[in-house]
Amino acid sequence: MSKQLKVSIEDLVPIIKDGLENNQEVELKVVGISMKPFLKDKESIVILKKYDGTLKRKHIYFYSIDEKYYLHRYIESTKSMNLFRGDALYNYELVELDNILGEVVLVKSAGKKYNPYSFVNKTKLRFYLVYKTIKSIFRSIIRRSNG
Repeated sequence: MSKQLKVSIEDLVPIIKDGLENNQEVELKVVGISMKPFLKDKESIVILKKYDGTLKRKHIYFYSIDEKYYLHRYIESTKSMNLFRGDALYNYELVELDNILGEVVLVKSAGKKYNPYSFVNKTKLRFYLVYKTIKSIFRSIIRRSNG
């Protein structure tokens, strides 16, 4: 039986940065629900590689904002702003390119590795985003009719 040690992300960041700078893959266990349903809290493990300087739409990146670290999906760039958002969230984050540390290349969940950008997973994401948009529209209609 292996022992587990819980360490804060702030303590791990220097090790993560060092590994990525040396072109090593880094594994992180997901903590939080902002990427639900595609990444599960304390269940999914992501494998990161160094950010190569090119943002790819709907890819998941590891970045920092004000000394906090996030794993969220890149949405688009407008002017000099790069918009990111967690799959379960509605608000966007503005991220500077210098704050992006790594890109998710594989996910481990339920003992299996999978490519989060495969055709099947991209299709699931599209359906989920349509569902989320419809849900948001219904919520705003209900709020207007109740208010």
